[in-house]
Amino acid sequence: MKRLSRVIPLLASDVLRIFFLVAALIALSRHVFSQVENVPIRNPVYDFLLRMEAKGLIARYHNGALPLSRMEVASLLKEVGSNDSMLSNVERGYLRRLQSEFSFELGLPAGYRTSLLGQNAVSAVSWAEQQKFLYQWIDTSSFPPSTLFVDGILNEDARSQTFASGRSRGVSLTSFGGRFRGSLRGILGYFLQGTNGQLLGNKEYGLTDPFLQQNYKIHETGSVSFDEVRAYLRLHTPILGAELGRERLWWGNGIGERLILSRFSPVFDFIRLDATYGVFKYSFIHGWLLGSKKIIYDAVEGLRTIIPSKYIAAHRGEVSLKGIAEAGVTEMIIYANRNPDLAYLNPINFYKSAEHALQDRDNAILAFDGRIRCFPRFMPYGTFLIDDISFGKLGTAFYGNELAGQIGFFAVDPLDIPNTQVVLEYTRIDPYVYSHRLNETNYTSNGFLLGDPIGPNSESYYLSFQWQPRVDLFVTLSGNFLRHGANVVDSTGAVIRNVGGDPLVGHRTWDSEDAPFLDGVLQKDWRIRFSIRYEPIWEMPVTFQYEYHAHDEPGHHIVDHQVFVQLTIDY
Repeated sequence: MKRLSRVIPLLASDVLRIFFLVAALIALSRHVFSQVENVPIRNPVYDFLLRMEAKGLIARYHNGALPLSRMEVASLLKEVGSNDSMLSNVERGYLRRLQSEFSFELGLPAGYRTSLLGQNAVSAVSWAEQQKFLYQWIDTSSFPPSTLFVDGILNEDARSQTFASGRSRGVSLTSFGGRFRGSLRGILGYFLQGTNGQLLGNKEYGLTDPFLQQNYKIHETGSVSFDEVRAYLRLHTPILGAELGRERLWWGNGIGERLILSRFSPVFDFIRLDATYGVFKYSFIHGWLLGSKKIIYDAVEGLRTIIPSKYIAAHRGEVSLKGIAEAGVTEMIIYANRNPDLAYLNPINFYKSAEHALQDRDNAILAFDGRIRCFPRFMPYGTFLIDDISFGKLGTAFYGNELAGQIGFFAVDPLDIPNTQVVLEYTRIDPYVYSHRLNETNYTSNGFLLGDPIGPNSESYYLSFQWQPRVDLFVTLSGNFLRHGANVVDSTGAVIRNVGGDPLVGHRTWDSEDAPFLDGVLQKDWRIRFSIRYEPIWEMPVTFQYEYHAHDEPGHHIVDHQVFVQLTIDY
């Protein structure tokens, strides 16, 4: 233990030295962006930019590894603005709202922004359209200027669920907090967002929320509170970027969901490097995950929780060709039960060969994805993921052929109906994908999948239709059908027959070498959603959603109806 206590600080200092070495190189760059914080992956600007890409108004949009920096997003909005004659009136109005949100990065007058505290410029647009802050500070004595923007956040989420039997339950999730972000001399961006929340009502129902399931605080006995923090430091130039921190990542090319890093993947701490030059983009992360918890008995401490060390290393290259296509390739490694490995901290290493040299202890994954842009207002896309493969047994049910695929189509204004879009997406994940023969290196953090949440031995069909009749109104109708082959378990949850349906249970020596797709306990799940998002005041949306949900498995048919009402205030 003494030896380990000396090694860990040395490794931590090495990571910091690497980060600040990159920082020094970036600081020497003569050309810098002025605002380098990232745009969170849930920001609706990404949906708008995808729509603009499908319409051919953006030359190259590297969205295979999100988030992007605010200056990258602002540059894309500027490109759209130069083609605003090709936009509908609704699209043009929505672009003005986004231009207000990114007014500082776009160099627009201060009247596009307002703050509750401090002096404000004469309004350039109505208060409802302005970007709003509790406080803003811009040091104009330096160039690029240093900045600080402070927001307050309030989110109220009320939900109810009614079963066909008439039984019902409800829950209210209220969270509040703040956000501090800005940059120093246009070189170092910083971001800190913290929220605290309270649950009122049926806790069991509240824990069906995929994000709340991942929260530690809410799972404590008797607890009805939950919290979240995201924070990072980021350095960025027009070519190079470096980041040290914690935020949500989204990798891949899906729209409904992504196979590589999904929007529901747990937040984790990481170091990140990226480089963009012309048609090329390169991204690298090394992340600190949580292994599966183990409870042991200690004669002194009593029950003790052990969480093994676990890491992800991933790098990705993208090429984006104007009017033709975008293609990306991603290589990932999951490793555990040792200190961070220098072979995987090397951002340009070939991980699979390195994994062999390190005695084949780790879980390697390879993925290819892309979008085709050469069809007007119609954009096919897809992802192919290889967790493991045996070329000699392709076409058979061999368990070692662990493949996943996704294909989708994105259409803008189909049948010439203005301000509409359609997404059609099919996903198939073979048995044992995301699992590993060594369970501590499966593709999870704290037991939650990093990839598509439908999990292995599953397929899903997703269809979505969206209409934006006004600048402040979105109407969406979507449907999802899922089939999943679950492992056969006994009353205690122990696996009787492993069919590769659980990422936490890899193939064991006594399991069958054949793993037919959708074998095991066949579960079927239907969801139909209708939602309305109304945002008369920018950054203060109200969302109403109704969901019909049916679930089938042998001997059971469950139907329920859910209603969600959500109010968000970001000021």
